Amino acid sequence: MEKNRYAVIMAGGVGSRLWPVSRKSYPKQFHDILGVGKTLLQMTFERLLQVCAVDNIFIVTNDTYKGIVKEQLPQLAEERILCEPQAKNTAPCIAYASYKIASINPEASILIAPSDHLITNDISFASAADLAYKETNEKDQLITFGIKPSRPDTGYGYIEYHENESRDTVKVERFTEKPDLTTAEEFLSKGNYLWNAGIFVWSAKSIISALEKYTPQISSLFAPLLSGTQDDFCVKSAFQKCDSVSIDYGIMEKANNVFVVPVSFGWTDLGTWKSIFETNIKNEDNNAFHGQVISEETTNTLVKIQPNKVAVVQGLEDYIVIDNEKALLICQKEKEQRVKGYLKEVAKIDQDFV
Repeated sequence: MEKNRYAVIMAGGVGSRLWPVSRKSYPKQFHDILGVGKTLLQMTFERLLQVCAVDNIFIVTNDTYKGIVKEQLPQLAEERILCEPQAKNTAPCIAYASYKIASINPEASILIAPSDHLITNDISFASAADLAYKETNEKDQLITFGIKPSRPDTGYGYIEYHENESRDTVKVERFTEKPDLTTAEEFLSKGNYLWNAGIFVWSAKSIISALEKYTPQISSLFAPLLSGTQDDFCVKSAFQKCDSVSIDYGIMEKANNVFVVPVSFGWTDLGTWKSIFETNIKNEDNNAFHGQVISEETTNTLVKIQPNKVAVVQGLEDYIVIDNEKALLICQKEKEQRVKGYLKEVAKIDQDFV
C-alpha cells in the first residue's frame, strides 16, 4: 500500500442530537447505533484500512475519550491517538493532525473522515479515495467528496461545481449551508449540485499552505509541531489560544484550489434520529424497532429500548422513542431538532443525564 497515504478520523464530537444514547461521557461514535455489532468508529476505521496502512491512520479525539478509543481499536498504536484538550471545531482539529503527520512524512497525502458517517458501498468509497489520493499527490488541490443527491434534503450543505467540466475531479464554484426546501429543489433541478459529505483529501503541503494563508492564527499555533516541539505543551497551548473555526468556513469556502469528486457510495450522515430511522430496516408498518417492542396502530416510528425491557406503543405516527438507563426521549420525528435545546433543561436536573 502507498506509503504516503495517511488518514485521520475525527472522533471528538459529543453528538447531542442523538441523546439520550449519545451523551458527553460516551458519545455516538462509540456506540453500535445501527445494531450491527460494531461501533461507528470501528466501522470507519475498517473502511479506511482498505486504502491506508494501519500505522498511517490517526484518530483525533477529546482527552476524555482516549481510553474508549484504545479499547475499541486495540490494533492502533497509542501514539496514533491525538487528543484535543478542548473542542475548538474542525479547523484546529485538522491543523493538529496535519502538522503532526507532516512532521513524520512531508510528502503525505491525508484523507480526513468523520467517525459517524454510514457508507454502504466500501468498494466505491475505496475507488474514490484512490482517485483523490492520486490527484493530491500530483497537484495542489483541496479535494472534498460530494454526494449525488437523491432528494431535496434541507439537512445537508450543498456544493455547486463547474458543470462544463467532465474530469474526475471538478472545480468547486461555491458552498451553500443548509438551504430551505425551495432552494434545495432548485439545486436538484440545476443538476450541478452535490451534498457536502465533509470528507476531504489533500497533501500535507497543500493543507498547511492553506492554513497559513486563510487561518494564520491557527497555523502559527500548530506549526511548532513540525520541528518536533514538545507535543503536549504545544498542543495544550495551541488549543487554549486558537479560534474556534470550521474547516469549511476557515478554508474550503475561501480557497481557489478546491475540487470535488462526485460520488455515489451509499452515504448518510448519522447525525439525527431521523437519519438513523431512514437507514434501518422497517416492518410492514414502516416502523424501525430495536429491542422487544409490541405495537398497535403505530406507523413510521423509531423505537429503541434497553435489552432488559419491553415496550408497548399504541397510536404513534412519525415518532421517535429512545430509552436508555438514564433517560427517555419521546419526540415527533419532524421536531427532533429541538432535542439539543431540551438538554439545557435536562442539565438543570442533573449534569450526568447529558
